[in-house]
Amino acid sequence: MPATTSWADKLKIANEGAVKLQPLELGEKNFEVAKAEVRQSAASGNSYLSIQAKVIDGPQANARVFYRLFPESNKSRPLAEVVRFVQAVGISTDWLASSNPSLDEMASAFQGRKFTAEVYIEDDARIDDYTEAPQRSIRNPKPQGAAEPTPQDTAASAPSFGQSVPGQNFPNTPTAPPVQTEDPWSAAKTSEPPF
Repeated sequence: MPATTSWADKLKIANEGAVKLQPLELGEKNFEVAKAEVRQSAASGNSYLSIQAKVIDGPQANARVFYRLFPESNKSRPLAEVVRFVQAVGISTDWLASSNPSLDEMASAFQGRKFTAEVYIEDDARIDDYTEAPQRSIRNPKPQGAAEPTPQDTAASAPSFGQSVPGQNFPNTPTAPPVQTEDPWSAAKTSEPPF
């Protein structure tokens, strides 16, 4: 039976995939939440949020890295990390307090949101089977655009920290004064995020 795709096309696909699977360069990158879902830890049985973050600019655009958040923890450090991520993706912590969202609602709220974080290698990082390099992690999330563009970044790089980002409103930045609006959640008793 003849192949439906030529080997020239298959080789091109394989080469493009190999570039995306190269170890992510260390340092700050701009990301988008490509996928967020609730998972359960095999060790503890506790639920957590698994975030698949996609690089959105530069030579490694579309490369992926995973990030875990533990909103069900009662310890300050994991909870502080959740709050930091929520703020980095432009969601108000008031929404957390007033709506008390489920993990599924939080995962849905994160979907497609942009942020900046530092790519690093944990001390106990596993070795990736494909790249044979230590797996990368991310830390220190902050509002998207805070990463300094590298010379290799494309001309359409992200705005610098403090500039407006389409689709995200950070009212406490120097360029956007706070906007006083009616609280949409006082009348509509719903747990959907106000953004």
